[in-house]
Amino acid sequence: MCGIEAGTTSHALWWCVFAQAVWSNCRGPINKSLVVKEDFFSIFCYLCERLDMGELELFAILSHKIWLRRNKVVFGGPVQSPSCLLKCAKDLLGDYRRSLVEAAVPVNRSSLVLSRCSKPVAGTIEINWDAALDVKKKIMGVGIIARNSMGLVKAAMCTVSPYIQNPSVAEAIGARRAIEFAREMGFSSIELEGDSREVVLVLGSSEEFCGFYENIAMETRLLLGLFPCWRITYVGRDGNKAVHCLAKLAVSQYSQHVWVDVCPLVVLDIVCAEQL
Repeated sequence: MCGIEAGTTSHALWWCVFAQAVWSNCRGPINKSLVVKEDFFSIFCYLCERLDMGELELFAILSHKIWLRRNKVVFGGPVQSPSCLLKCAKDLLGDYRRSLVEAAVPVNRSSLVLSRCSKPVAGTIEINWDAALDVKKKIMGVGIIARNSMGLVKAAMCTVSPYIQNPSVAEAIGARRAIEFAREMGFSSIELEGDSREVVLVLGSSEEFCGFYENIAMETRLLLGLFPCWRITYVGRDGNKAVHCLAKLAVSQYSQHVWVDVCPLVVLDIVCAEQL
């Protein structure tokens, strides 16, 4: 970004002219003038000894934002000023802290609904998804069930993906696969239901998200935008048992199955119970 070949992470995140402009806008120990270490790990260790948790959180977010901006510029993206980047980082930190407070408050099924349309429309298909992990095998399974307004199963699927170990990443991948499945089946109006409150919040929001599944979230939001009407809703684990069973089936058999206009026998009793 500064026209100098960046051979090290410390240059890109700390010594680059742009990075220095960002850090110089920070007050207190984060300010670049107080740190003269050459490598980024030493800089981080130095700050860990002097910053409180809130300042360390801002430092982490800013470092990530600087790196993202570098990548965007390299690939021809827009240029974001240091002051705008700092403001965005502080906004993200505020959102993160608010989410920690909200996470401590019990949430019922109807209190977390994010959508493009104000209410369900006729012909809306309800799609539940869930993910299951086998940490030892490093694989994840996804279970998906699509039902019409009468509760009848229109389609179902279970599939597996390798090399996944993080629960939130698995849930995000499951949501993306559920949306892809909805498009494959030709559904136009959908209501997604999942039992990961974090993923529901991220996918239903238009705010920038920084996390392990940032790219997955971006792709999923783009997919959602292809539907004229959509809703994404948090549902408790008790209301998501059928798809959880399908996800575990995918993991145990390491295979993919698709059912159209029929309910999988393995979850028939659970689906009937969920309709009551």
